Amino acid sequence: MAAKTTYTESELAQYANRALGPLSASVGLVLANGDYAPIVDEALLEYGVVDVSEVSGIAPTKLLLACVRLHLWKHVTNLTNGKFQLGTSGTSLSLHQINDHARESADAAQSDVDRFRADLAYSDSTGATAGTPVAQIYSVRRPDAPFERGRHCRDEFSQ
Repeated sequence: MAAKTTYTESELAQYANRALGPLSASVGLVLANGDYAPIVDEALLEYGVVDVSEVSGIAPTKLLLACVRLHLWKHVTNLTNGKFQLGTSGTSLSLHQINDHARESADAAQSDVDRFRADLAYSDSTGATAGTPVAQIYSVRRPDAPFERGRHCRDEFSQ
């Protein structure tokens, strides 16, 4: 099965929902209500496009997904900034812990965005595509190399 290198806005919302997992219910994000639409919109703006159809390919898709994760976790951070405890029926939920997790996840996503943006910029500047080597290693020998076999006297370095 080939890797997916194009997405629709609906698929990006589903991706964000899967990334959040069971935490989505705790913070009140519902896929069917369109709660992920602002996250997807922010991710597209972060990427630098207004239409998801403008993004295709391996490196661009990796950057787009990192942008979605970044704005997902920023959104969760904003939702949980109150840092209080919720409790019902003997269970307890600390929004402070969720907030800390969201902040760390947003930092990790920001690192991904920065790295993937740099990778994309580098591949654009070199014209490299997936599977194409960017660097070639050559073995260079000089005909007058002083340390080639037989080029120096054995006693030259002994004193």
